[in-house]
Amino acid sequence: MSKILLLCSDKVSRLFENDYLLPSEGSPKVPYFEFIGEDKERGVEHSTKYWEINQVGKKLTIRYGKIGTDGQLTVKEFESKEDAEVELNKLIKSKTKKGYVEKPNPHS
Repeated sequence: MSKILLLCSDKVSRLFENDYLLPSEGSPKVPYFEFIGEDKERGVEHSTKYWEINQVGKKLTIRYGKIGTDGQLTVKEFESKEDAEVELNKLIKSKTKKGYVEKPNPHS
């Protein structure tokens, strides 16, 4: 079973500034994806949003929102590092299937 923590955008900036949930400089890049186009799932004609994910041990940190905003942050904790890695790969596959495209991360 995983634990989930959701933080609103006003707290996101402070967490990222303090490097509380993301790896420090020199660590591997954080995968970042953008979706620009029609979001049929939500019935929106033109959507511009991003999604990024990072694994630190048995925790996944996911940030998402409209491009140009701090967005929201979700932290999921798993039983093991391996369980977190399986979930990371599953989520990336799901996002790319929905039309998200990997881009250079403007937040790193």
